Amino acid sequence: MYSRTKEMMYFTGTAPETIFNDRQPFIVPNSVVQVDVDEDGNPVYGENTVPIEVGSTLHTYWGQSYGGGDFNKKFLVDKSFVKLRELSISYSLPASLLSKTPFGNVQISLIGRNLFIWTPDENDFVDPESTTFGNDLEADYGEYSATPTVRSMGVNLRLTF
Repeated sequence: MYSRTKEMMYFTGTAPETIFNDRQPFIVPNSVVQVDVDEDGNPVYGENTVPIEVGSTLHTYWGQSYGGGDFNKKFLVDKSFVKLRELSISYSLPASLLSKTPFGNVQISLIGRNLFIWTPDENDFVDPESTTFGNDLEADYGEYSATPTVRSMGVNLRLTF
């Protein structure tokens, strides 16, 4: 799926990969540049000694390629996930404790929603179920800066008379 959140994290420098070399200029490891052309017109390469500078070249290095709907493949993430969507634990008070009360049953519950999500390593960015493309077939395209999934916890008290 396409992740606009991942793209924006690269653009703003908040993606983990963008802190490489403490955001200082660096030479791409094991990189080469064309230094000459041989007599047959074939390129000759040598070790790269030109650092990536902070600024426009750094944005280009991290894959910023804007233009009318140009979804860069760098921002496609695996949509696989495992989620603990809801967990509820309930306890009913014993009838012996309720015998002298007007209650037939007292039940206390702890409820949690979206407590855990596992995604593949390349998707540290977004819940694969979040989408801004609607809930039809377009929802499978991905997300375009969707609001993060909310984790909630609560208590429920159920009384019967």
